[in-house]
Amino acid sequence: MRIFICNRQKIWEDELIDGFTALGHDVQKGYPETTQAFTEIIERFNPQLIMTLGGPTIYDEYILEYLGETQKNRNYTYVHWDTEGVRHYGFTDKFIQKTRPDILFTVCPIVKEMMSQRGYLTYILPYGVNPKVHYPLNEPTIYDNIYSLIASNYKHRPDDYRCKSYQTLLDPLLEKHIPIQVRGYGWKADTERIAKGLQVFPFCNYSEINKVYNGAYINLVIQNTTEGITRRTYEILGAGGFILSYDSLELRKHFKSGKELLISSSPEETLEIVDYYNTHPEEYWAIRKNAAKRAHEFTYEKRLKQVFEEIRLDGKILLPT
Repeated sequence: MRIFICNRQKIWEDELIDGFTALGHDVQKGYPETTQAFTEIIERFNPQLIMTLGGPTIYDEYILEYLGETQKNRNYTYVHWDTEGVRHYGFTDKFIQKTRPDILFTVCPIVKEMMSQRGYLTYILPYGVNPKVHYPLNEPTIYDNIYSLIASNYKHRPDDYRCKSYQTLLDPLLEKHIPIQVRGYGWKADTERIAKGLQVFPFCNYSEINKVYNGAYINLVIQNTTEGITRRTYEILGAGGFILSYDSLELRKHFKSGKELLISSSPEETLEIVDYYNTHPEEYWAIRKNAAKRAHEFTYEKRLKQVFEEIRLDGKILLPT
């Protein structure tokens, strides 16, 4: 199948390209600067599937209008992958109304239910692992023996679900004077946590992120909603990193705490987990080994193969091969 990925940001692009290519598809990527350029791409490459993805706000209005206006005359299948979930449903809803995709993928079960009820052909496509980027390293790195958190600071939104992650994972460790390295937006202004030992590090290149996942003694992982599992969870699994995650319903559906990762639902549980694995190194390394092994189930090649098989079995739309 010839696939054109229309995307302005690099995020998820390589993962999808690697996944599609591994399945034998011919993939091109780009972001047309005009509607005429979009038409020329279609005429030249003759894609059988066009895909947009990520946050709706990254796309210019002319792209939305072009996709929507050409709906009735498409000789390709148009798919949008919603990676924002229910937190940004309003933006996604406006995007979908304008572009009218033939198929909608989403990482969020709630969005799937809502869009399906409105008549959109919707399937779950979760985040996954790119084994070319996220994999265990054999040699030690400069990030050894530290606790790591990669996330934005949401202190200005205390009711946000992600703040519960910080209160459960981050704060009890800082109270025990355990130094934590953090990378993300908004932390330099969090003087209260910095005073307790939070170390604010600059963003690292995406090609370097695997070293952080590998080298951290414990990766603290927030969850955005109780109905989802974050992209970073899968990336760290692929790296064979040690995950201590905040609780979520979706996380417990797919993982058992103490096997491939650890799940905490309270500050007290966080401290108990850290104390236990500090004195049980064999079990600590067994979890990291299990994480890397389990990650093979979540490659984008397998994710995409599974969702396309589901579409074909569903029989509601004919996909090219």
